[in-house]
Amino acid sequence: VDIVAGRGNGDDTNGHGTHVAGIIAGVNNNTGIVGIAYNVKIMSVKAAMHNGTLNQADIAKAILYAYEMGAEVINMSFGGTACSIAVQDALATAYNRCVLVASAGNSGYPNEKSDYMNALPNYPAALSYVLGVISVDENGVESAFSNWDTRAFNGVEYEVCAPGENIMSTLPNNQYGFLSGTSMAAPIVSSFAAILRSEFTDRDKYPTKFIYGQLSSTSEYHATCIDPMVHSVNGRPHNLPQIVNLNDALTKLPKPEVNLYDYFVDDSTAISSKNNGN
Repeated sequence: VDIVAGRGNGDDTNGHGTHVAGIIAGVNNNTGIVGIAYNVKIMSVKAAMHNGTLNQADIAKAILYAYEMGAEVINMSFGGTACSIAVQDALATAYNRCVLVASAGNSGYPNEKSDYMNALPNYPAALSYVLGVISVDENGVESAFSNWDTRAFNGVEYEVCAPGENIMSTLPNNQYGFLSGTSMAAPIVSSFAAILRSEFTDRDKYPTKFIYGQLSSTSEYHATCIDPMVHSVNGRPHNLPQIVNLNDALTKLPKPEVNLYDYFVDDSTAISSKNNGN
């Protein structure tokens, strides 16, 4: 355990971090649960206080520490409505090598203003260079508690969905338990990212943005809106990102999203002498 913010001796006094770590890397030993990417190394970076709160300086320090110590995936199962320049600079630096994954948050709000709700973006998940993760249930329906994405392809974005309800994992003192939240969905995506990085090891050929594309644009499964009457944007359904699919991410390439919005035909002779103006 590496301490970067002077938070005691490094023990998990809250349980949240241990639960997240178990989802990623619980040992495959026929006991309790097994992590999705159980062969990875976990770097536990403690920047939060006992009650789970974090300040911006500690977040920035933790991100840079993980980057400098060689982390390839940084899971951030935390967030808030503010994101300092220091944190953004730290994340931009880490992006050069690390896959950055963050939970979308559990307030049930959109990241931009919708028809019936004001915007409440959750950072760092809403940053364009961080994979923001929305929670869905076992049927692919948005979790009622999860923050959600209004429009695709803008500067405030949650890019993927993953299961985040009633997830069983490790807890301190040799215990196991079920927790729900986008904090549980994010490490599923981080696990997939770690497996992809172990498959696509050449960072020059397969940079961070390649891993992002494989995770966010190869799955055939999209989430289902939990409340279409309320979760609407200009009277239409909001953006429903893909639910991550590891097999698809390993075996497929993203399909370009090309749309024809309008066209016109002009037969003027002023354009070409081959036109006849009729």
